[in-house]
Amino acid sequence: VIFLGTPGYFDSKFSTVFYGKQTIFVGYSCFANRLVKKKSFSDLINSNHIINTIYKNVNIDKGFAGLDFNETFVKGRIKKSEESLINQFESITNISLGENVEVKLATISNDNYIFLPIRQKVNVIDRDSLKISQETVKDLSAGDLLIFRDHNASSLIREEADNIMGVNAERYRESLEKWKRRLRHNVKGKGIDRVSKILRRSYKISVATEYNIKNWMSNNSIRPSCLDELLQAFKFNPEEINEILSAASEIRSAHISAGHHISRSLMNELDKHLENVVNENGFYTFESKEFKGACFNIEEIKSISNEIYFIPENEILKIIKG
Repeated sequence: VIFLGTPGYFDSKFSTVFYGKQTIFVGYSCFANRLVKKKSFSDLINSNHIINTIYKNVNIDKGFAGLDFNETFVKGRIKKSEESLINQFESITNISLGENVEVKLATISNDNYIFLPIRQKVNVIDRDSLKISQETVKDLSAGDLLIFRDHNASSLIREEADNIMGVNAERYRESLEKWKRRLRHNVKGKGIDRVSKILRRSYKISVATEYNIKNWMSNNSIRPSCLDELLQAFKFNPEEINEILSAASEIRSAHISAGHHISRSLMNELDKHLENVVNENGFYTFESKEFKGACFNIEEIKSISNEIYFIPENEILKIIKG
């Protein structure tokens, strides 16, 4: 027996008075049921309306395909929302090249978003062991749990790295900035495409693509594999080259140690029932006792864009309301 409409539309006796092998109510989730109820039961048992097939000669064809609810209403709305979000951030002007990074857009819990930098590793939590590891964005997938600082996790790593380096931190970072300032100056004056061609053709630095140059100017870039060759191309003297290379090595080592220390400390502060909390609420936040009350968010990735976008660096790893 097949009823067009949901059980709530019909009287309860409709579910019991017919002794069919199966009783099926066909309703729609994308709009309200607009069938008009007149005399209801008395109309149904009118001899003019009774169809008694006793399971013989019953045919239900394919009918019309109609619209796919998810494709038409849900995905279309999400795509429009994502496009609007990307346009909003990519249209920001007066941003220096050194402050822009390439990202992917991830959808997280409660229809919110987050920009994930493809040149940085992000912290991911294993659901079973609660172990925190650093993964590249290209290795992330739906269902992974991200953990990041309420503002920007990379700033916490920088702060911890500076603590590890102690009184030398400021001197090391200033040394590192010397070559980045020279790179930015060249890009500003000649254009990134020309700088790329000069480095690749005249100085044989094959990895000096426009893509890599953009990332070298980022605050998160510490020591590119070709840094020695870059310093020579930018006419630093041997003493300056040694100074900058040494500073880059110290900073990179401090960042690695800081990342490990932060991961171990946060593991000890996580709720042992984390997965249940995330499944129930879609997210989890907590205030760290170890890191001076810094707040952290844990979010489940719902999806990640295939496209790569270029946005201001200070907008990465932040929850953006959908």
